[in-house]
Amino acid sequence: MEQLKELNAGQSAQKSEINTTTSELKTDMCAIDTRQEALKSDICAEVKSDMSTTTAELITQVHAMENKMGNCMSAIMELKTQISDWCTDQAELEERLDKQHKNVTSMVEQQTRNLQELGAQLAAVEAQIRHAGGSGLGANNTIVKPPKFDGATSWAVFHRQFENAGVQNNWTPNEKAAHLLSVLQGQAADILHTMLAEVMYEDCFGDHQLASDYRSQLKVRVQGSGETLQEFATAVE
Repeated sequence: MEQLKELNAGQSAQKSEINTTTSELKTDMCAIDTRQEALKSDICAEVKSDMSTTTAELITQVHAMENKMGNCMSAIMELKTQISDWCTDQAELEERLDKQHKNVTSMVEQQTRNLQELGAQLAAVEAQIRHAGGSGLGANNTIVKPPKFDGATSWAVFHRQFENAGVQNNWTPNEKAAHLLSVLQGQAADILHTMLAEVMYEDCFGDHQLASDYRSQLKVRVQGSGETLQEFATAVE
């Protein structure tokens, strides 16, 4: 009986220890769960805080980029407006210059025509006066007409013919100048308003200019494939 009592007492003590240990384990498990929950809360709060900060920074950067893009677009539009204005101004300036050039050219041409007409009229009037005065004295009324000159023929030949007409018609220096204006044509008439007549035509169309042209042609003259030696020599002479 005593052994049975001792055995029961030992079992009771073990049960008590087991119950105490189980209670302690439950307490520790509760503490661990509590700490885990607290740790989870801390981690979630920290992650949310970091995400909020990062999101705010990203939003700020996006707004800054949008502002920069807006400024760039404004600058581009302003530049386009300036280019458009510049093109318009340039077109207007070119149009004005073209009109002025046409007006000046027209005025020069008109003045040249007027000068030639006045010269011809003056020559005709003086010729009529001279011939009317000379007819009473039995003078010869035959008028020698000077040739036309356009710069394509020899100036020396034209000059001799013109001077001969002046002598035959008894022209005064003024009459000779007026008749000279009336017989000029083409290129010769176009450059009349820029240079003195005698110097201009002697320099531009004189025999020395023709000789220079002939020398230039002679330098590049070669015998043609179907040209005989005699034909080539004649052409060079």
